[in-house]
Amino acid sequence: ATVEEAHKVGCTVAAHTAPAFGVRLALLGGVDTVDHGTNLNEECIELFVKTGATLVPTLSVSKPEVMEASERDSVYGEHAKRSWAYHAEIVRKAYEAGVAIGTGTDNVLEGMCFALEIELLVEVGLPPMEALRCATQRAAACLGPRGSDVGTIQPGKRADLVLLGRDPIADITAVRDVRAVFKDGVLVAPKEASNV
Repeated sequence: ATVEEAHKVGCTVAAHTAPAFGVRLALLGGVDTVDHGTNLNEECIELFVKTGATLVPTLSVSKPEVMEASERDSVYGEHAKRSWAYHAEIVRKAYEAGVAIGTGTDNVLEGMCFALEIELLVEVGLPPMEALRCATQRAAACLGPRGSDVGTIQPGKRADLVLLGRDPIADITAVRDVRAVFKDGVLVAPKEASNV
């Protein structure tokens, strides 16, 4: 009922769930996105494809936990490594099956940024161009009608852009080399780069 009412007024619905049973219920309930999906399975992948929902895997939440766990406790660290390996593999399988993937996170950890999310998508097997689409076009699509004027470079859209210093297709870490930021086509950072 919540999903139906949200859709009536043009809102999208995100479910934050990690286990397969939660992902399954969320997809059957009609959500538009699932954040995490850390333990989703083949049935969930099929439901993603069938419903057209988007997976937002939040890899940048999972990977730092592995590093932190390894430093604190060897047993917990081993569990975290295995969990990360499964999460990475299932995201790759979801991508290969045609599941729409977007970038995002519901958490802010020290050192975490969307650049890391894009880099980790490449680490788990997405081509660099696809990882960039996940952060732009597909992330905008997660917003439903509210995302119709962002996510791609086209006439009539907002022109929210970043200028990178290197080619991210050749080296995905170039997403960290931000030289300028434009909002609505206007340079907002760095201010001194007015000749960009």
